[in-house]
Amino acid sequence: MRCSKGTYIRSLARDIGKELGCGATLKELRRLASGNFDLSMAHSLVEIHQAYQEGSLGNMVMPPGEFLKDLKAVVVRGGSDNRIRNGAPLTGAMDYFQDQSIGRGEHFRVEDGKGEIVAIYRAEQDMEGEQGRRGDIILARPYIML
Repeated sequence: MRCSKGTYIRSLARDIGKELGCGATLKELRRLASGNFDLSMAHSLVEIHQAYQEGSLGNMVMPPGEFLKDLKAVVVRGGSDNRIRNGAPLTGAMDYFQDQSIGRGEHFRVEDGKGEIVAIYRAEQDMEGEQGRRGDIILARPYIML
């Protein structure tokens, strides 16, 4: 089944069984993919332990830019990237650029001028695609600092 987040598969099976008049439950539930990830990217505990013993565990770790590429981006420039790295809220007065609209409550990645992801932020209000430098209003607050 392909479904969006928040879909309760066990409840769906129960409801289908109820409608059929025979009852139903799940014997097994396995997530095959989520966002950019699928099982082909997974490693077993044995593989992880072996890589650790061989000193190659770092080769199994995906860089943040790879697994966060589905998030919309805001690029901060100039001295603003240092403020972001220190956990400051994103304000309209900072030097930034975004080319997509970001809705209130939505998480997005913040990149420096070199394209490196420095943080994940959560929008405090709707943000239309725009350039910065329009007042000190807080647009977003840090969620995760990288």
